[in-house]
Amino acid sequence: MINKRRVGINHWMVILMFLTGFLNLLFSEKIELFNGHNWDGVSYVAWAKDFFHEAFEKGLSDYSVQRIFLSFIIHYGLRTLGIPLQETNIIFAYGVWNLGLLVLSAYVWGLISDCLNLTNRGKWLGFCGLFINYPILKMNFYYPVLTDTTAFTLGMLSFYFYLTRRSKALLATSLIGAFTWPTIFFFGLLLFLFSNWKGQKENVSSKASKRGWPMALLMTLLVFGFVLKVIVKTHYFTQLTKVHVYQPPNLSVLNLSIVLLLSYIFFVYHYLFNATPIGWREIWSQMSVKRLLATIACFAVVQWLIHTLAVEEHLVTPIRHLYRNHTVAISNPLIWGVAHVVYYGPILILTAFLWKPICRAIQPYGIGLVLMVTGALFFSIDSESRHWINFLPIFIAFTCKVTDTLSWKTSYYWLIGIGAFLYSKVWFDINPLGPGSDHGNVLLFPYQKYYLSHGPFMSDMSYIAQGSIVLWTALLFYFVLFKYPSTATSPPSDKI
Repeated sequence: MINKRRVGINHWMVILMFLTGFLNLLFSEKIELFNGHNWDGVSYVAWAKDFFHEAFEKGLSDYSVQRIFLSFIIHYGLRTLGIPLQETNIIFAYGVWNLGLLVLSAYVWGLISDCLNLTNRGKWLGFCGLFINYPILKMNFYYPVLTDTTAFTLGMLSFYFYLTRRSKALLATSLIGAFTWPTIFFFGLLLFLFSNWKGQKENVSSKASKRGWPMALLMTLLVFGFVLKVIVKTHYFTQLTKVHVYQPPNLSVLNLSIVLLLSYIFFVYHYLFNATPIGWREIWSQMSVKRLLATIACFAVVQWLIHTLAVEEHLVTPIRHLYRNHTVAISNPLIWGVAHVVYYGPILILTAFLWKPICRAIQPYGIGLVLMVTGALFFSIDSESRHWINFLPIFIAFTCKVTDTLSWKTSYYWLIGIGAFLYSKVWFDINPLGPGSDHGNVLLFPYQKYYLSHGPFMSDMSYIAQGSIVLWTALLFYFVLFKYPSTATSPPSDKI
């Protein structure tokens, strides 16, 4: 039975998120370009302003159809309340919507942490990792006209519904994700398919541990195949990166970038598959024919709706998106790792250090979660970290579950929390970015003040500077938290 003190912590996290978000909504700096909704936001505001005309009369691409849910909500929400559909009102409505979702996410995080039996220290560590970071404290309120925060909340809900085996709610969340953030739909269906999971033993058998290296090798070869395709396809490797104003691949260290990428893929999958047996027997044992048919039907209906509503195919097809991911993954050595820590904060450094026990901690929660993590790791090499936001709750949750076993002193948690605040850049002024919506100098300042937090657009100077900070943070954590820790003599406490 969950004690009252632990439930009280859940309420405090919700209150803290509301107060922080409310102050940010009113007083934080906002993007100045194009009256506060540049880049993708131009489309989202246009759809919210005249939804029926934009979606059904003018028509959208298949890419855009998969992102119209939030504009639909904002448009008809404002109309229902009798609020004029002006750009300032629409942008503010996006901010209010995001604030509500963050409060909901803080509440759901409390529920998830109770499902995983986290201590209060683990709960607060997870709160820091999930909410005290750049995408939540800075990006969310600086540039509210995006679907990122909605994707974050849907990812959180999907994880919670899976843990509690609520298959219908999980399916509903996945269907909303189909028109918000595509990976939520696909991976939500995957979790739904295995939503009636059965807990497994935490002790890994020797038979299971032998499967790690061949499965890891297979995934490494898959990634290597994409990398070779990208390099051989010189038009994509050179011209398309320039068209999309990405940082061109640094050819002088290209071989090193490829070696580090493949090493990362091999080792993360080696530990994951060592801890969890993945075979047809395990998959079929946790799958039902009824849920399989429901999954196929939902997938078919959603694809039919997308192709019915879309009037054209977007430039960014799924295969081109994969090519793009592998191009930016080798632009500089370990660029994806630097980008993720810069974007989500130093708690991901803990995830890296604790990856082996994290894999063992994931294992008892069913094959669906293991397959989810398998896919998330494949997409983790995309250095545009915002694309990964719906996967974040799973990795943070199990990082906290493992740290709960380490009997750390309270000061260690404060160290991580202060680091998370500094990495969030909530104190950093991005504006002014420059005149109009010019994209010509994104690798130079002042534009780099915004783009240095997004991997594909980091200049070499920003990459070296931030990579050095990440490296020093990793060394600090290693020596203070792992190499020479002054651990408590008693088991982990709920007091912090």
